[in-house]
Amino acid sequence: MAPRASWRLVLSSLIVLASLCSLSRADVTLPDPTRPGLFYFFMSGQIVVVDPVSQKVVTKINQTSQGAPAPFPNSCPGHPMQGTWNRHTTGIDQQTIFITASFQQPTPLRLPGLSDMVLVVNTSSQSVAASVAVPDIPNDIVFVPEVGSVFAHADVNGTFAVISASPPYALQRARYSSEFAEAGYGRLLADSALNGKAFQTASQMPGVFALNLFTQSPDVPFLDLSQAMLQSQPWLPPDTPIYCPATREAVYSAVNRRAYVSCAKAGSPPDPSAPEPGIVEIAGDDNAPVGYLNFKADRLYLTPDETFLLAVDSRASVIRMVQMLPGVGSDQVFSLQWPDVTLPPNSMPDKILFYPKGLYYVALVSLVFKDSTAVIDFNKLLACGAQCPQDNIAGALTFINTGYHVVPRATTDLGISSRSMAVGHQFVCVAANRDKAVYCSNLVNPANNKVYTNMFDVQDIVFVEGKYAGDQSFIRPIDTTFDCSSAPDTLDKPPPPPSPLDLALAAHLEVPNAAVTSLPPAASSSPGPQIRFRPH
Repeated sequence: MAPRASWRLVLSSLIVLASLCSLSRADVTLPDPTRPGLFYFFMSGQIVVVDPVSQKVVTKINQTSQGAPAPFPNSCPGHPMQGTWNRHTTGIDQQTIFITASFQQPTPLRLPGLSDMVLVVNTSSQSVAASVAVPDIPNDIVFVPEVGSVFAHADVNGTFAVISASPPYALQRARYSSEFAEAGYGRLLADSALNGKAFQTASQMPGVFALNLFTQSPDVPFLDLSQAMLQSQPWLPPDTPIYCPATREAVYSAVNRRAYVSCAKAGSPPDPSAPEPGIVEIAGDDNAPVGYLNFKADRLYLTPDETFLLAVDSRASVIRMVQMLPGVGSDQVFSLQWPDVTLPPNSMPDKILFYPKGLYYVALVSLVFKDSTAVIDFNKLLACGAQCPQDNIAGALTFINTGYHVVPRATTDLGISSRSMAVGHQFVCVAANRDKAVYCSNLVNPANNKVYTNMFDVQDIVFVEGKYAGDQSFIRPIDTTFDCSSAPDTLDKPPPPPSPLDLALAAHLEVPNAAVTSLPPAASSSPGPQIRFRPH
């Protein structure tokens, strides 16, 4: 007779397969291959808008050509507006793109009055709708529809700038902060199934904050995930190695009502001799840690049906899969680990997006150090099952050519790099900055692939359904002068003094103070519609 553990595994596998078979296409939120749209390439000093069907650059949004004036970050060293585009989110019905932008710290070269900002792009008119000055180097950004606000998370502390998601996109609060400013940067996990609660990770503290985004109360509970606290839990098997000095990524699955928080090494630089951190499982209903996954994750993603957690170990080039289960069996099993998906060495996997295929979907994985994007076919994985052999896992993995993003190198002792990617309609567009290009692949008809050249330093890509509002007979040329690798003004001599236009753009933004100018509407007695939303 087989051991008890084996029978339990077989039983769990049967329940897994039954739950997968019951999924319908209505359960999955994926790009619609029948709905065309536009790709926005956020580049150094400009935003280029591309129609993938006609394979044309239909317009360029620059600092003054359309809408409100706004300084755009420029990546050339020594430029008066040297800076970067960071992260984005889309607003109501994708009518707006909110993207964070930060400029170099104050130096003699930085323009006086220049402030970090959240830029608002109107996707109906392909124009700048607003530029909202915010403090503290904004990075992560999340739209919370129940509150009607956008939360921009500072990269230097645990504060948020809160901005109205509707015109005129007013700054409602310059610094909504947890009690611990030393928490460091992190991510905001907000989900309507959490009834107005959100989790904020902290790069310098062993735990997460549980925020109320409706009230924005300064009294914020801190959920301790330190080694001493976790080792005291009765559910932890003896001698389990625990290491969670800081937290980074967070996702939530409504399938098992669990949040998953990736731990990270703390300090700058982190202690190289410290053990690898793992992932803490938190019961969303009562903010209690209930499990620990003893493997490293630089990135966390959920499949569109929230059935699988994908934990990306970028340096090891491995994606670990954990299936979410709704508490099955007498042992109340809430998760089941599947075999790893192993990518070629030194791939540095980064972003994961999803596209419909067959009964389920494929996962598109951007690879920072390779000239390709990985495609994982979940139809093949799910047909193979939770005990799928590695040969079958490899058979579900294919690659599409998307050019080189950086010069290939070993991933040892490197910080986590990023490679921008977006998917929509029938296309996936991937930045290839080493090639000064963006590769757009047609996922339905590969014969219609297109490489857009003269794209310098693409830092983010966004897809929005809709069409170009202007006259395609007049297309603004792409400004290719931002290739500063050989620019004489940035190599052997100081940059030229700022122009009157530079000064006017910088003066357009005023650095806000920490005072509360207004608050979002008070929470209603009902949590509102059950809308799924997450950071991009």
